[in-house]
Amino acid sequence: MMSKNVLLSDWVRCFFGGSNTLLWEELRSRTAPDDWAVDLLPWLAIIEKNDPCIPLVLPHRNQHGSVIWYGVAQTPQAALGLAEDLAGHIGQSYGGFSGQPHILDLTNKTEAALAAMFVDPIFRICPSTAKDETKIRRSIFLYCGLVGRRPPASRLAARSLGALRSRFDRAILAGNESAAQRLFDEILATGRLSWDNLLYLRIRLYAGLGMWSQIAGDIGLLQEASHLVLPARVRADLVEALYRIHAEPWEETDDAVRALAAFRPVGMGRFRALFATRQGLASPRVVKAFLLFTLLRTVPDSNQLDELCALLPESTPDETSFSVALRNLADEHRKAPVSGPNIENANQAYDDLNYDLALNLYAALPISRYIIGRLLACANMIRKPYAAQVALAAVDAWPEGVQNLPSHVKNVVAELRVLIASLTTNTETTDNAIPVAGKSAYIPSDWLSWARWLASGAHPEQARRLLDEYSVVWSVDALREDPKAIIELANILGNASGAAAQVVQLAFPRLFEIFIIGSDKPIPACKPLYATLLTMLAMAESLSHDDLELARMLAVAMLEVGVEPKEYINIVQDLEELLERQVSLATLDWALDMAEVLAINRAPQPELQLSFIMKVLNIGHSRLHRLVVAQMGMLRCLYQDIGIVPPPELVSCIEEGNGLIRAMDLGGRNIAIYTLTETVGRRVMTMLRHLFPTVEVSLNSDLTCSNRLANLARRSDIFVFAWRSSKHAAYYCVKDNRPINMPMLLPRGKGSASILRELVGG
Repeated sequence: MMSKNVLLSDWVRCFFGGSNTLLWEELRSRTAPDDWAVDLLPWLAIIEKNDPCIPLVLPHRNQHGSVIWYGVAQTPQAALGLAEDLAGHIGQSYGGFSGQPHILDLTNKTEAALAAMFVDPIFRICPSTAKDETKIRRSIFLYCGLVGRRPPASRLAARSLGALRSRFDRAILAGNESAAQRLFDEILATGRLSWDNLLYLRIRLYAGLGMWSQIAGDIGLLQEASHLVLPARVRADLVEALYRIHAEPWEETDDAVRALAAFRPVGMGRFRALFATRQGLASPRVVKAFLLFTLLRTVPDSNQLDELCALLPESTPDETSFSVALRNLADEHRKAPVSGPNIENANQAYDDLNYDLALNLYAALPISRYIIGRLLACANMIRKPYAAQVALAAVDAWPEGVQNLPSHVKNVVAELRVLIASLTTNTETTDNAIPVAGKSAYIPSDWLSWARWLASGAHPEQARRLLDEYSVVWSVDALREDPKAIIELANILGNASGAAAQVVQLAFPRLFEIFIIGSDKPIPACKPLYATLLTMLAMAESLSHDDLELARMLAVAMLEVGVEPKEYINIVQDLEELLERQVSLATLDWALDMAEVLAINRAPQPELQLSFIMKVLNIGHSRLHRLVVAQMGMLRCLYQDIGIVPPPELVSCIEEGNGLIRAMDLGGRNIAIYTLTETVGRRVMTMLRHLFPTVEVSLNSDLTCSNRLANLARRSDIFVFAWRSSKHAAYYCVKDNRPINMPMLLPRGKGSASILRELVGG
């Protein structure tokens, strides 16, 4: 039995009363309709505990029988944990939970009672259909059981889901497949993600590591994804995988006709639902995939063809030539535009799952109950503000009003209004933003607008959610070409403090992916941003091996584009900070690789270059008795780089180890090394020939599956693939051509120390 103070609590009686047909007394006496007492008695037991660390998810059932749920908590930490839990257990699969904080209406007695008891953010779950309501009800019942069995916070030793996801993203950026898979398994073991969110995470794992054939060849995965309301990031990964595997091989010969034919089975087959909406995505491969999909239609829409052709990439000669071929193909398939909108074309687009086109066609037709329903269905699938605006404009202009719509349709209307309202910010803080119809508010539409908004005092949780949902569609081409904008962005991110600084740390993986991974080569104008990201790593509270690798990649990017003396000072200072915090035998290979990077690149401040290298040499000497021969060989190379004779004890250890190494009998064997850093490859070749005079070493850095690379993969006795320094096309070329009984060697790092250690070990 509950304690008297809880029974009489004002917020409990107000919530389970009034407009809520789930009444307090009926719940306690187990006479509530539709077995709601069974669902709610466990929650009432949790309320009785009065533990501020435990969140609640409670239903409100109106007089028509429609149900919405409120997710509430008494502490900010519990509220943020609740957001993660709901995203995992409910998510957007049933159209119920988008992660947006709900703004309480204090004139509503039910919501006013919640406001008096619980802290922000408060969340609301609104099912789209009666079927979804049943599924959500079941999920929340299961979640209640999990919450009830969860141990007190003081006993939890496992990392939070957010921390695990951050490490997962960084492992992917560093190309660390084993760590990413291990973190994926750890996230899976938490039991806090629904099956669809686990599917999304698996897709990100494959896409982030360039395992495109894993996605395109997994029929079950593609079929499951085709039945879900996909986040834009997931859709981008899926569509890009299909394009890379089926159409991209024909880019080399500019054969758009064969690319279209190769794309037909996936574009018009069982996976066509993946192309239901582009969701504003504009990355080159996604655009080309949607263009091919549009061309496969019986009557391609001219407006869609024009829009997609305008987005085709032209930054390199190769891209330009294939874009021209695609435009020519589009001209051949272009049909005369239909004279005015008609319901048949709109319905055909809707039946073809082309929701972007259907939305535009329905919006041009006279408003009716049927048109309203179709517009809302399209907007609910697209889940973007521009689509919500179109649908809501029609709803607001409809003479009969929203009150005459079915309850589940009203829920969709409410969710679309929340989608717009919760993403708005003051016009004074964003010069470049998307206007919201009927409001003097804006949604940041690019990285710089978002950063300005964050600096102006945006709610951290709102800024984080907007980043997760919209950064995938923010264009960066104009930003890359605007040095002043890059400097402003770097300054805002670098000077963030308090809660804003935490949001910036969460943005790190996405920034790194776009400006480092997403560019074929470093961009000089982005140098201030590279420096800011490196400093963010140096100042982070905790570091992993993957963070160190990301720091090395940032330093390499800056050194490759050239730095001024002051910039060089900052780079070395950040690297020394990382080195001093991570002094151990486990990180020595990284330190040796990093010293090599400084040694082989131009040094505007030679004394700083020497200082860093000497610190690494001292670390190595203090652990000389524990080093393997490959590491000792790298120490000797570094001495040679700075013009100092290696100490006798190092030479003695190397010669002793060389005798053991030569016993491996690599002499006369063919060794192939794939690396994009040719200087490193040549250093390894020199060291190998010193150890094994009769060994034959071949270097390769081809970006595509050339005949030479394929032949090396087939014929080499040993193939070392520096996977932190590779293009994914080259990886699959080697993997596909390598004999089954002769696997590749994959060194942990990119430098000479990592490659040599993988080859000769001790």
